Amino acid sequence: GPTTPNALDKRHSLARGSGREGERTDDREGEPRGEGEARAGTNELMQDTDLVAIDLGGTHVRFARAAVAAGRVTLGPETVLRTNAHASLAAAWCAVEEAQGVRLPPSAAVAVAGPITGGRARMTNHPWVVDEAELRAALGLDRVVLLNDFAAVAHAVSVCGPDGL
Repeated sequence: GPTTPNALDKRHSLARGSGREGERTDDREGEPRGEGEARAGTNELMQDTDLVAIDLGGTHVRFARAAVAAGRVTLGPETVLRTNAHASLAAAWCAVEEAQGVRLPPSAAVAVAGPITGGRARMTNHPWVVDEAELRAALGLDRVVLLNDFAAVAHAVSVCGPDGL
């Protein structure tokens, strides 16, 4: 539900002050861009839940709420921000919350353009380094999972079935 501006300000202040997070640039360019559905695989993250699906690339970072139920993922409207307009993924997350005026779900699946080692991703086409534990701590999240964007596509293709191809 809606979150008061003071609650968001406090949370975002904490995210900006967590080591590498730097100053956040307020970016309001994110426009919802449609909805979609994909069949999900069965793993820990795929239990019935709400989460934030993030596609992190060198030019844009895309956020969508995702509802997982009965092994299916339903995506809500997508919000697109320019990656270089923000100091970090946590700062971009805060910009989305501020623009929408609500707190995002406390779990995230992040597809990153780059290799992931030990819960840490160095993007191949942008200077951000994303770490699961640091992102969880900066934003007070319950769960963060990083996966390579190509691996995410391969997984989606493997579970979407003939109707989705």
